[in-house]
Amino acid sequence: MVLPNLSFDVLHDAKLSDGYFANLDEERVRESERRYKQFLNLARKYPEATLTPAMDIDEVWHMHMLRPAAYQKDCYSLFGEILDHDGGFGKASDQQLQELETAFAKTSDLWEKEYGEPYARLAVLLNDVRGWAKGTLPTYQDRKVFFEGIVNGEPDPIELLRAGDEAAVRDLIAAAQRTHTPAATA
Repeated sequence: MVLPNLSFDVLHDAKLSDGYFANLDEERVRESERRYKQFLNLARKYPEATLTPAMDIDEVWHMHMLRPAAYQKDCYSLFGEILDHDGGFGKASDQQLQELETAFAKTSDLWEKEYGEPYARLAVLLNDVRGWAKGTLPTYQDRKVFFEGIVNGEPDPIELLRAGDEAAVRDLIAAAQRTHTPAATA
């Protein structure tokens, strides 16, 4: 599989990040870059599909868009136009959230068909506790801290999934829930 070249240095920009990539090592950043390139290939192959990025892919996409000249050049090279990104999709209504979940499932299916690997197993596991987080943690920032703590925490949930230890990831999520309940945070 030939992946597209990008006109910016993902690793360099990730090192400057104080967000998602701030605590990730070079291997994880490079994996996210590879996955973003694979996502771009899917978008090129399935132009009529509504594709939704997994979190790591979305973070690289945002970094790419913050380099507008590179983003324009790469999009025109790949698609002949700018690849639009609706960063708030899924937040406007319950119906839109359902559309987002359906699109995510479709993206996962296409990804597994094209690349023979799971798209975002961690995202699926985290989605299972989304309702709990929304009902328990009062603000968007509280929920963001909760989910980022799991994703960027130790042990690394991605490594656990690679090793086939989904039960350990479920345990990490349960432990995070216990420490983020109102009684635990008060």
